[in-house]
Amino acid sequence: MMNSHKFPFFAHKMISIVFCLLLASLIAGPMTGCGDDQGAGPGSGGEEPSWTLSYVSGCKGSAVREEAFAKQGEDPVTSSEITDDCFEYLYDTSGTLHITHSNFTLNCCPGTIGVDIVIEGDSITIQEVEGPDAEPCDCLCLYDITIEILGLTPGTYTIIFDELYYNGGDILRAQIELYQGSSGRVCVERTGYPWI
Repeated sequence: MMNSHKFPFFAHKMISIVFCLLLASLIAGPMTGCGDDQGAGPGSGGEEPSWTLSYVSGCKGSAVREEAFAKQGEDPVTSSEITDDCFEYLYDTSGTLHITHSNFTLNCCPGTIGVDIVIEGDSITIQEVEGPDAEPCDCLCLYDITIEILGLTPGTYTIIFDELYYNGGDILRAQIELYQGSSGRVCVERTGYPWI
């Protein structure tokens, strides 16, 4: 009879200990983490960089070209406003890289223009893409786009534009130094349709 009283006492005590350990692990677990840094990357604070698409122009058709040439008093074939495929960048104090890509080419009916960005180490590859709602037309247009990449740490990066329709020539790419307030412009001359 004595043994039957001891068992419920020990079972109750054991349940209390397990409950306390479980409660302690639930409280301490989120505070201490698991010790693995899979989320750490080139971004600040161990977070992966993210990006937003903040501006997309419409098709820069013939009316826009005529106006640009008239402003500059240049022949349409030689105007750098249209024949250069460029990107400008600014790295601000919050660790955000602002990039404007001017005169990239997509179909004239691209639907909702989007962007795919792959960041691997110090390499940033950017590709502007036509949307799933695209209705391909038999023509190409020049567009401008502005992207903001948040959470990049200062350092040296290689920016590569993987353009769908660049008609040969040099790839638009550059190695840039990112530090507070750094900025620059990189261009590649294009001599094929639709740049000329």
